[in-house]
Amino acid sequence: MDLLRRLPLGDIASLAILVAAGVLLLVGARELPGPEFDPLGPAGMPKYIAYALLVLSAVLLGQTVSTLRHRARTGGEPRETRLSRSTELALSAAWVLGYLIVLTVGGLPFSVVTFVFLMLTGFTMTHFAVRKLPIVLAISIAVSFGLTFVFRDVLHVILPG
Repeated sequence: MDLLRRLPLGDIASLAILVAAGVLLLVGARELPGPEFDPLGPAGMPKYIAYALLVLSAVLLGQTVSTLRHRARTGGEPRETRLSRSTELALSAAWVLGYLIVLTVGGLPFSVVTFVFLMLTGFTMTHFAVRKLPIVLAISIAVSFGLTFVFRDVLHVILPG
């Protein structure tokens, strides 16, 4: 229990946000109507996302406690230098907000805006490791242009920009 009291404030905030989002999704999914045409119904996807958030929150808590135990045994901080989780969370939230604003305002092609968003988010998730930049670049290109193709040509969705 002593380990849980030593959790950094940013980790506690990140876990609280993830758990709250998962619980709110589950509560909201219960209010959706039952299935009519497919076995999952409209509540299926929100429930799966909520369960995934809760499982990932548990994994994050386990990793954090493991790191704290390791620090207590070795008596020091890890050697790697990286941003705190709260800083990564704030940056990721800023990228999402910026992405939504740019898509709403319009003017730029969906594929370009999505590519930039994925690059920024991927670079943040890799802790700004330059050696991982080619992988982030490849994934960003594939996903942004793949999504554009699927939305525009397969599903016939009118995209912004």
